[in-house]
Formats: sequence, structure tokens, C-alpha cells
Amino acid sequence: MITLVKRIAEDIGIDAGKLFHDVRADHRGSGLLPRLESFARQNPAQLMGGSRILLISLDGNCRGPNDRIKQVFKECPSLRPLKTPLLDRLVFAVPDPHIERWYLADQRAFNEAVGSAAAPEMPRYKCEQDFYKQLLRDSFAAANISTWAAGHEFGRPIAEKIDFKALERVDRKGFKKFADDLRRAFRQVQSASE
Repeated sequence: MITLVKRIAEDIGIDAGKLFHDVRADHRGSGLLPRLESFARQNPAQLMGGSRILLISLDGNCRGPNDRIKQVFKECPSLRPLKTPLLDRLVFAVPDPHIERWYLADQRAFNEAVGSAAAPEMPRYKCEQDFYKQLLRDSFAAANISTWAAGHEFGRPIAEKIDFKALERVDRKGFKKFADDLRRAFRQVQSASE
């Protein structure tokens, strides 16, 4: 996700080398929202202010970005004060249904990053748990590529090469909303510091 953030920043003329990324939770699965609520409750001053942007990234899990964002505010009541006054600095990245689908969105980028013609043909949207993970695993196995993190280790190299238009075509609601909201937040921070 950090690579996508840097690329979006550079697209609007921000030096990505000057960005500071403070990843507070890199937790997959159902434990993310309770950890986010705990952090928000204990550290309200660290959430926003100055030139901070709060990026919350979680899979859509077949519910879509809007429903997942509503779920975040419902399960993390300490974030609710941010919803209105600082909405322009609160950004959600919600790949729908899962981040692995973003990895497969641009087959050229996938193959260049992996170093093989391993990219599977992009299937139609499937709302099935672990479908895209398994598609990645099968692709790596067919190309005799061993992975230690189910292909997630290729996330950064894919993100460095991925064509944003291809990603928007695959997940218009999730990726386009994330990219547009992040651009808006960057511009808000820029104008506040001028």
C-alpha cells in the first residue's frame, strides 16, 4: 500500500521521498478493527492534525467499499469525530473483494514484477473467500516460483509497475475512490501548509 501511496503522491507533484509513513497496525483478518478502535481511543491526538493523513486499508470482503467504511465507523466509535470535520484527511483503501485482485489487475505489471509469464487470465469478479489467493498460488506453482508469503512479497514490485487505469477497470469503486480521496487529502495538506 505504501508504494501506491508514493506513486499517487508523485502523480500530483509531491516528492514521495518527503513522506513519512507510520504503519501502526499491519494486522490481517478480524482483529484489525478492534486494534484500530483501541489505538484511536488511546491516541486521539496522533490520528490527525498538522500534515497527517490517516489511511485505513482493509479488504472489501465482497461487501464493497461503502459498506466496509460504515462498518469501520460502527466498530470504531473513537473514529467518529474524524468523520465530519477531518473527512478530507481520512482515506480508506478498500480493495474489493480482496487485495490479491489488485495484484492481478495489470497482467503486464504482474509478469514484470514476478519475472515470469505467470499472470493468470483475469477472471470476472468472484465473491469467494480465498479465490484470488488460490489463483495467485496456482500461478506461482505453475511457473515454479516459490513464495514465502503466498505472493504478498510481490505486492511492492507489482505496485511499482501497475497501470492505475488497469486497476481502476478491475476495481472502479475500490481503487478509484481510494486514489481520488488520497489525492484530495494530499492537496488539503498542501494547501494547509502554504
